[in-house]
Amino acid sequence: FPSHDRLPKGAVVVGVYTLSTGANATQTVNVGFTNGGTDLLNAFAPNLTGYAASGAATGTAVGTKLTEDKTVFLKASATLTNPVFVKVEYIVAPSGLDF
Repeated sequence: FPSHDRLPKGAVVVGVYTLSTGANATQTVNVGFTNGGTDLLNAFAPNLTGYAASGAATGTAVGTKLTEDKTVFLKASATLTNPVFVKVEYIVAPSGLDF
């Protein structure tokens, strides 16, 4: 899994989810547009095995239309005890339509 990827101009992030393969009791995960940024996920603690919505850790850029392509970075506060995968869901309006 790459540590970063791009979201296209015009995208609106509609959800951020994690899938943890085990507890990470003392580590948190940030997802943003800079290394360590919190635009999409702010200090989420993946402390349980399984799939989880971002909840209260949702970043301020979720639900906001991007005005340019954005690189997405994932960063943990420390080496994770167990692997964590992050899913960022977004939509882009069809040509000629807008949000």
